[in-house]
Amino acid sequence: MPLSTSSSSMKRGIKRTLIGLSITTFLLALPLAGGIVLFSNSNIYEDTFLGGMKLKRDLLKSTPGKRIVLIGGSSLPFGIQSHLIEQELPDYKVVNFGLYGALGSEAMFDLASPYIHEQDIVIISIEQSEQTLSSYFSPRTMWRAIDNCKEAFFDLDPNDQKMMFGDAFSFSSEKLPYIRSSTKAEGDGVYAYSSFNKFGDIMSELTPNNIMYEGVDSNQMISFSTDVIQDSFIQEMNDFAAKVKQIHGHTYYWFAPANNSAVHQKNRLIDLFYEHLNQRLNFPILGDPHDAVMNARYFFDTNFHLNSAGSQNNTRRLIMDLKAALKDDSKTSIEQLPPPPLGTGTQSEGNNADIEYFRIVEGEQYCEIVGLTAEGAAMEELTVPYSYHGKIIATFDAGTFAGNQSLKRITIQNNIRRIENRSFANSSIRRIILQNESPSSIPVGHLLLEDSQANIYVPWYSLSKYRSNYYWSAFADRIFAFR
Repeated sequence: MPLSTSSSSMKRGIKRTLIGLSITTFLLALPLAGGIVLFSNSNIYEDTFLGGMKLKRDLLKSTPGKRIVLIGGSSLPFGIQSHLIEQELPDYKVVNFGLYGALGSEAMFDLASPYIHEQDIVIISIEQSEQTLSSYFSPRTMWRAIDNCKEAFFDLDPNDQKMMFGDAFSFSSEKLPYIRSSTKAEGDGVYAYSSFNKFGDIMSELTPNNIMYEGVDSNQMISFSTDVIQDSFIQEMNDFAAKVKQIHGHTYYWFAPANNSAVHQKNRLIDLFYEHLNQRLNFPILGDPHDAVMNARYFFDTNFHLNSAGSQNNTRRLIMDLKAALKDDSKTSIEQLPPPPLGTGTQSEGNNADIEYFRIVEGEQYCEIVGLTAEGAAMEELTVPYSYHGKIIATFDAGTFAGNQSLKRITIQNNIRRIENRSFANSSIRRIILQNESPSSIPVGHLLLEDSQANIYVPWYSLSKYRSNYYWSAFADRIFAFR
């Protein structure tokens, strides 16, 4: 009896040990498997806009001689024509090391720092927003950006590396379906690796005019209040400039372009912001910040991205500011271009079956939904109508669906040009069906799904584009496919 009990206990002990070993092995295998996926040579994101990181790092590492290095966010690739700078300042080569504000401005300094040369002129040009003028860092966005240049990981600050390790397994899970299906994330429209030229600029012919509804993105209003910039970020810029100075380089701050229609209380706040920054920076500011606030018709698809005419004029501004700093009195031959017309609405047809449930205001070119009727507010499912009196319905007011406790599902057709932040907040909506094949055609703000439990469903053949898109990638884990 004792022998039998002892034997049974031993068997149970062995079983527990084997189970424990199996669990331990499984848990140890998870990060190993994740690491294999993470650091595989699959390069899932190399065709996307973020895939441009490799091009920009290669340029920064390999471009010889005296250089003008531009560091910042996406306003630089959309706002600079580097060949014009080289034309007017022939002693310098240009490296456009601007990519995407969501990567984090401080992270861009860290990635650039090891490859700055003696006599380099470094231009820091940061979009006027709380995110970019701060210590913000997105580990997921950085993983996507360095997926085809993974060695960049080792140039990042240890704290950022730690955050990326924390996100590593989740990112590996994101990559795994692509690896299994031997596919890659797709670029969309101008937001693709193929849109960059040899300098790291977006090819200007791809951005002919302003395509935003009414010429401005109301989800991205711009403030020059001194509260927008963090003191710690100013110190980070000073520290970076000190490193550049140690190797006999020169650093300047230069205000990024800003859509005049999106700027609040322009003149006085701009002067106060300039004074605030000028007193705290240990390196000079180039030019007049008022010149950075440009006519809306010079922009393309965001309040910071310029179209082709805008980018030429913005480049001309930089050249003239640089020549003044360098005491170069040569004439600048670049033409100042007039603003191109805004994109116009087109007459078309779509599904207007539910139009009776919406309240609509008609404008000169477009129509806008301003709310639901009493009957519409009581529906469980609605399709946002396409047109009204032959004019495209381009957007709907943020309060149209927010707070509604009846709706469960809405369908949005490809006529909608913009969705306001918090449009679905505190509502019962669970399924948002987007029929737009191109995510770049419907910009959204980062607060789109705040206070909302809804998921987004897009055409199955556009799923990859949405999940890696400039605007929509922030919601990648809540975007699914429909057929």
